[in-house]
Amino acid sequence: ALRGGQGAALVRAVEGQYRAALVDEFQDTDKVQYEIFQRLFDRPPMMLFMIGDPKQAIYSFRGADLFSYLKAAQDADRSATLTRNWRSTPSLVESVNLLFESHPYPFGFEQIQFHPATAARPGASPVPFPLTIWYLTRTNGKAPSKPLNQSDAVGTIAEAVAEEVVRLLITPQERTAPRQIAVLTRTHAQSQIIKHALSKKRVPAVLHSAGSVFDTGQADGLLRVLEAVADPHDPGKVRAALAQDMFGWQAGDFHDAMNGGDERWRKRWASFYHDYRIWLQRGIYPMLRSLMARERVRSRMLSRPDGERALTNLLHLAELLHEAESEHGLGPEGVVNWLVEQRQSAQEGDERQLRLESDADAVRIITMHKSKGLQFDVVFCPFTWSGVRMNKEAVVFHDGSDENRLILRLGPDIPFEDQLQAGKELLAENLRMLYVALTRARERCYLAWGRINGTEMSAPAYLFHGRQSGGDQTDWMAPLTRKMKSLSDAELIRELGHLSRRSGGSIRIAPLIQPTDLAYENPTAEKRLARKRNLRRTISGYWPMTSFSSLTAAAPDTEKAPDDRDMSAGDAPSQNRESEEFDSLFDFPKGARAGLFFHDLLEHWDHAGGRYGRQEELIRSKLQAHGFDDQWHPALNRFLGHLSAKQLSAPGNEFSLSQVKMEHRINEMEFYFPLKGFTSEQIKTCFQSCGHALFGDAMAARLERIHFAPEKGVLKGFIDTVIQYDHQYFLIDWKSNHLGYHPAFYDGPMLDKCMVGDDYFLQYHLYAVALSRLLAQKIAGYRYERHFGGVFYIFLRGITAEPSERSGLFFDRPGGSLISALDDLMIKKG
Repeated sequence: ALRGGQGAALVRAVEGQYRAALVDEFQDTDKVQYEIFQRLFDRPPMMLFMIGDPKQAIYSFRGADLFSYLKAAQDADRSATLTRNWRSTPSLVESVNLLFESHPYPFGFEQIQFHPATAARPGASPVPFPLTIWYLTRTNGKAPSKPLNQSDAVGTIAEAVAEEVVRLLITPQERTAPRQIAVLTRTHAQSQIIKHALSKKRVPAVLHSAGSVFDTGQADGLLRVLEAVADPHDPGKVRAALAQDMFGWQAGDFHDAMNGGDERWRKRWASFYHDYRIWLQRGIYPMLRSLMARERVRSRMLSRPDGERALTNLLHLAELLHEAESEHGLGPEGVVNWLVEQRQSAQEGDERQLRLESDADAVRIITMHKSKGLQFDVVFCPFTWSGVRMNKEAVVFHDGSDENRLILRLGPDIPFEDQLQAGKELLAENLRMLYVALTRARERCYLAWGRINGTEMSAPAYLFHGRQSGGDQTDWMAPLTRKMKSLSDAELIRELGHLSRRSGGSIRIAPLIQPTDLAYENPTAEKRLARKRNLRRTISGYWPMTSFSSLTAAAPDTEKAPDDRDMSAGDAPSQNRESEEFDSLFDFPKGARAGLFFHDLLEHWDHAGGRYGRQEELIRSKLQAHGFDDQWHPALNRFLGHLSAKQLSAPGNEFSLSQVKMEHRINEMEFYFPLKGFTSEQIKTCFQSCGHALFGDAMAARLERIHFAPEKGVLKGFIDTVIQYDHQYFLIDWKSNHLGYHPAFYDGPMLDKCMVGDDYFLQYHLYAVALSRLLAQKIAGYRYERHFGGVFYIFLRGITAEPSERSGLFFDRPGGSLISALDDLMIKKG
């Protein structure tokens, strides 16, 4: 805009509002930004103040251009330098001064001068050695040997840092608290290594924005768990999930479960089917919350070193997955694919960054870039030795012969002068990074250095060992590289000793400390002393969680699997049905997946007349989520219309689902209640004495054959839908069973046969007890006869277009005396 035809008008408009501009952190600007400020403010009567420090220009990866600052400093009419340091102790200020005064070009460029600082804080240093330089050795001999491997050096230094941190924390004379200590790293991977080393020493520590939560071990483990829940039929995926930290199974557990422990394995496998259903019905966040509570994930994680970090990551991931599921309308498979994509993606964002654990009193682990502007009493700078790595195929540098224009030079024949300039700029930024890291400390700072592979052109190599090549900067890379490769451990230590002697003892040169068994015991942590308590009552050791399915587990001829049962033997579809394959729900696929699909569809369906477009969108999304052909869409669309118009008849009440608003229904109502120690004989007697003539002899015979598996415990269940209409409450259960290829199979005796044969008559009596108990707690003056409208079992494949036809509908309103008797018999009061 300023360069265009209206640029002068824009300048006048700004001039009409402002007289001066003050730009802080000016070393982080770029060429375009500097030109904007110049055009707007760099002329009388306007004033432009630029505040910055070229020694702290470390954000080139964000586009910051140091040479724009240098040009601005050259163009300025006046300049002033701040030399008083209000942060660090006098001896630490002098130590840092000495490091950078020892080289004629401490920041690589003649234009960036080092002005020694003066400490504004009076008094002597509270510690004897404010700056410690640790050295790593390869051999005790004088001859050079193979450099240390970088990954080995990182691990060794991390252990030394953890050891020294513990010493500072537990030594009375040091008077250091965890929150006063920071460890500055170059990379997020180094931050994780430091965190692990501190955790092994039981030192509380927190990571500040150290990478993406999708790059953590918790993301990998959660992916394995979600893959198993989304596909619970696959035993391999289930075993992979059980091996994750969320479950804590070990090799022996798998051996026992798979060899003679069939019942244990079956129960654990079945829990994944349960989680899958919750995921479909409620979403991923409720599913994960239920799974974590059942598996006691929180307590298991927090009992381990670094458990708070792991739990924070897991909860963070659960939120991100929930947001993705809601925003994109994803099903289980879609959520799993989304998580895989995020783990493979290189994108950044605040929502992806690792969240801070509790940091009330913990060591901070921060990258050098993030540490700028912060301060701590004690600072460790263990990884300042990243070397310059030249790319022979492409280099980026500023061309000094062309107003420092930024140049990208592509190889393979890149001129030596360009390579030298690019390397010089990379090293200069590493030197500035070192300066920023050192100046975060208030009282004490630690560096680590040694002959580590690939560090010949690093900031410590240049400052500590490159002074001899500091006069002529024409080609400093080759001499420094040659010297570092030939430098023995003894020579490296001797040159470091020159610094120590010149400092008058404020800089200490010492070997890297060795780890010990020393560990930290947090004195502020709450200590709970065990004390004896007398147990005055008996606690039962047998309180299993049970359900309707497990109650009837011992009943013969009962299908236990939660699937879409096929009772249509002998009623195969006719040969001419091929053309109607996607036209009738009789032909809709059978099996557990179909049952889950229908429950998921009906849970989210607005049967009170939601917009037609929304219904179509819902059907398509659920077909896709459950892996069914989209050609079923027209049949399902008609089916929902028929279902919403179907007349539901109860004594004194008749209505359709289209008359029931969303706010008058509850989906998947979960219930728990404690069971008494009853027997199957008592249940039979209860039904017989209170009377129930619906099934006559058939139901009585069925009751005779049922022997309940558990006797007591906690009964748990899900009621598909509870609706309220005309001040009455109705229980609805959706059944997708395939009973035949004609509506007649879903009416009269055929439906009664299914209700008896599958023990559904017992199921809905248990559900009626649960709902009646809830209503009694919620409704003042509750009366069963007045408020409980009855039970509808709706067999979906039998629903026809005629609203008044009874096909697919089963209704009962159990007697109040029977429900009361069952309540007294089964439920433990008080």
